[in-house]
Amino acid sequence: MANPDLDPAWSTVHAPSVTPGQDAQFFTLQRWLEWYRRRWRAGAISSDQLRENATTFMTLDGSSAMWALTRDNRWLQCGGDRASRFF
Repeated sequence: MANPDLDPAWSTVHAPSVTPGQDAQFFTLQRWLEWYRRRWRAGAISSDQLRENATTFMTLDGSSAMWALTRDNRWLQCGGDRASRFF
């Protein structure tokens, strides 16, 4: 991700307010969210564990900003079932 030739592949998917360097950080945070979501959907973690993961996630550097920038799209992708809405 530090390769300047690849920078447009990451930075163009975020809002203009994302500063240089945040795109790689947001990508990593998104991977954590996907890890939590897959574990939740597979039944590998309980709702209490998911809440604990969410609490920990929101303490990570940049997580609140990334969450705010992506929440609308994430809601559209979550699907209509109860487990997805809970996540």
